[in-house]
Amino acid sequence: MLPTHRWYHGPHPVDNFGGVKCVSEWKLPTDTYPGGLDQLRSDYNAPFLLYGPYFCTKNQWDQVLVPEGADAGVPSGDDSLGFYTKVFTYLKSKGGVGFEVDFMSELYLGVPEFRRTLDAATRFLAGMNGAGEALDVPIQFCMMQPSDILASLELNQATNGRASFDYQEDYNWNTGGSSLLFWAMGMRPSKDNFWSGDGQVSQRLGYSYRTLPCWYQRIRMWFS
Repeated sequence: MLPTHRWYHGPHPVDNFGGVKCVSEWKLPTDTYPGGLDQLRSDYNAPFLLYGPYFCTKNQWDQVLVPEGADAGVPSGDDSLGFYTKVFTYLKSKGGVGFEVDFMSELYLGVPEFRRTLDAATRFLAGMNGAGEALDVPIQFCMMQPSDILASLELNQATNGRASFDYQEDYNWNTGGSSLLFWAMGMRPSKDNFWSGDGQVSQRLGYSYRTLPCWYQRIRMWFS
């Protein structure tokens, strides 16, 4: 999966979401990826996973989003099926094999409409799942709430989810406790990737990441 600052266009939201940029459009920069995604896939001869957390108000599908009035969000439960059908059709046209929905905890806590209407968040997930079923696109959950994992019992396309902390955390390897819930709900737990270096400074957030590459390398060898 390509890094998010290269994978798609869009600004960092300021109203209700933090972390990564919102998705305005999926388009690789031609200065570093001449030929775009089609050429990149051809060069590597490998499929890809489409990554989509929340979307910018100004997006390539002109989709109206919730929360109302914010600068980023997701489609409502009523619009979810139609929206993700367009997204997954785009994914399939580019040779993609799956979709990751990230920052799911913020999608719930940051969207008042999902918290104030009993089944609004469930219908949002069901619409995404329905699009995945129609187009044979498996869905990976990331940073989800326990309620999202429980909802996956009715979501055939939600096949797996991330059970670890982010890659920059020293305890990124610790997935035992969370994996118990995943397995009980029929989802496959996964671990975030790791750095082979010793850290990185986040210029936007203003703090340093420290990792333990030696431990991650050993873990990788143990499970190879």
